[in-house]
Amino acid sequence: MEVDAERLIATEGLGLARKLFELCKDDSQRGGVISAGGHHVLVGLLHARLGDQAHEYAVEALLHISSKSAERKLLLLQAGVVEPIFALLRTVPTASNRGTAESAATLVCNLATINTGAEAMQKAGAIALLVSLLAAAPAIAAAASAALCNLSWDSEAERSVNRAEILEAGAIPPLVALLHGETAGRAAGAIQNLANDPACAAAIRLAGGVVPLVALLHTAQVTPVRRETEALTQTAKRAAGALCYIAGRDQRSRPTILAALAARPPPPPLHDDRRNLAQLLDFLQPIATERLRAVEAGDDAAALQEAIDQAAAVRVADAVLQPAHTKLAAMREAAEAARRERRASLGLDELKTPDEFVCPITFEVMQDPVVASDGHTYERSAIEEVLALPEERRKSPLTREPLQATLFPNRALKNRIAAHEQEAEALAEKAAQKAVEVERSSVASRKRPIPAGAEVIKLEEESDEGASSSSAPAGGHKRGRRE
Repeated sequence: MEVDAERLIATEGLGLARKLFELCKDDSQRGGVISAGGHHVLVGLLHARLGDQAHEYAVEALLHISSKSAERKLLLLQAGVVEPIFALLRTVPTASNRGTAESAATLVCNLATINTGAEAMQKAGAIALLVSLLAAAPAIAAAASAALCNLSWDSEAERSVNRAEILEAGAIPPLVALLHGETAGRAAGAIQNLANDPACAAAIRLAGGVVPLVALLHTAQVTPVRRETEALTQTAKRAAGALCYIAGRDQRSRPTILAALAARPPPPPLHDDRRNLAQLLDFLQPIATERLRAVEAGDDAAALQEAIDQAAAVRVADAVLQPAHTKLAAMREAAEAARRERRASLGLDELKTPDEFVCPITFEVMQDPVVASDGHTYERSAIEEVLALPEERRKSPLTREPLQATLFPNRALKNRIAAHEQEAEALAEKAAQKAVEVERSSVASRKRPIPAGAEVIKLEEESDEGASSSSAPAGGHKRGRRE
């Protein structure tokens, strides 16, 4: 016999909501609740003004009913669950109703997994409402992200839907902002679905989504053994899938993706759970190889190092990388020789170099400083030789602790070294220029022309006779010779 929903709601209220919630927690009881019309009672409880606690029990019960079964989701939609759920979501979240809002957003997410539910949500204005919830508390924002993920993909027809409307609603920037912490996995899922559209892919790049997506590639464990690590693995898969779509749909994003990959440790090893990552690397390898060969033909050592790092990050073959490494070494050797010659010509050989600029292996100023796993900075080529040793000998030159293979560019130190070199050379150039100016001034003063109209006093050499007469006493007379 069916339950009189209105009478029960009026007389029971909170107690009824709690009882239905307890029943719906048990999967074996849910069928009986639905057969007795309990889902209609729960929807009615949402319409009634019974307080946050009753609403929370009712939403949680509906959430249990909506799990897994498409048939039960359809029954909830037919019972009119959309309108009261949206009314709850439009309520300003507070400390007392935050759990209700999270459960309501998760219920929307569950209902959107079926085509009928997604269409009903879209028509009722769910997209704009969910986008507004992306700025709410993390748990609510994560649930809203998951709902947008489902609204952007028709799982029954296996096709993308609603992407243009989600983009126009301004979902991309807040979704990118959620690519960290507890919200990362669900936000990455929504972004992955949206990234298959060129306009969305470009919007994700412009919103700064590439760098956090690359960071998420490292969140997975190789062998998921717990629910938590399974979620991390899923997050990494979604991030790799999103990056693959972005690289394919937005050509301008490719340099950004390569740079972001090169700036972090190498991606984890590939295995069955890493198919999206394998596709991403396969797509980027020819792009990185082409750029490497183009830069290799020039004479810019910094650009060549950058191209090598990017190619290595996407696992371009060693046979392709080796010629570039050889040329880079030759370019650096030539640059170092030119630097020494210039320093010598400017008299800078005796200028003291800060100790932090000197590699503890080569004892020379570093050209490409990198930080090893021991926390110390070395010249890249020098520490790479250490890392190439057998594992038992792969130890820190300073601490003797075992070294990991990961190296991080020390860009701050590299910039300080360059600035120091430029400052020293500038001072030497200034001193040399000053010396030249002083010399020119001295020469000019010696060759200065006589001003027009000045009196000229000419000193003539006197003859011996003149000299002797001039030596006579004052007033004396020269004696004449008698003839």
